[in-house]
Amino acid sequence: MSEQSGEGAGTGAGGPTEPPKPPVYGGDQPAWPRVIGIISIAWGSIWVLCTGIGLGAGLFLLPMARQAMEDQGQEIPPSMHVGAGDYAFALAGVAMLVLLIVAGAATAARRAGGRTLHLVYAVLSLLMALPSGYFQIQKMQTMNQWVAEHPSAQAAQAHNEQVATIMVVLMFAIALSWPLFLIIWFGALGRRPEVGKRATI
Repeated sequence: MSEQSGEGAGTGAGGPTEPPKPPVYGGDQPAWPRVIGIISIAWGSIWVLCTGIGLGAGLFLLPMARQAMEDQGQEIPPSMHVGAGDYAFALAGVAMLVLLIVAGAATAARRAGGRTLHLVYAVLSLLMALPSGYFQIQKMQTMNQWVAEHPSAQAAQAHNEQVATIMVVLMFAIALSWPLFLIIWFGALGRRPEVGKRATI
């Protein structure tokens, strides 16, 4: 009897019972937080690199180019001068791009703060677009006026107002495409990287 009772321990009417398996978390999580995070990191890194190249050109290459033009007796166009406003907008842009990279890392790690950081970056980018766009328009008008006053200058003959306008508009469209997407994705659709579902308000 004792042996039979020992063998029957842990068994029921339906046979031997098994210990419950530990739950597996994250198996059904969507892949979009990692995708969005990686895109934000890559996007921010590329624009930081481009901004750094632009700042380096303004500090080192443009002075040498201006000196070469002066030695040749050529007129220096306004586009060859980089002022405080250019550096201010460039540094502000770099700061926001660093914020985007941090937001991308947090989102790729499925942290709740990734959504907030992305929205802060997107809103700041749209707000900065207004003064930055006005600044670029002023620079274009200054350049166009210089071209009208110096039609025989080599830089004036190489300048194309329509192409310059298209390039500025295209650059703004590309730069604002990701912030607008982030506002729609994290704001209007309420996506949250920690759960990957629509936010409930």
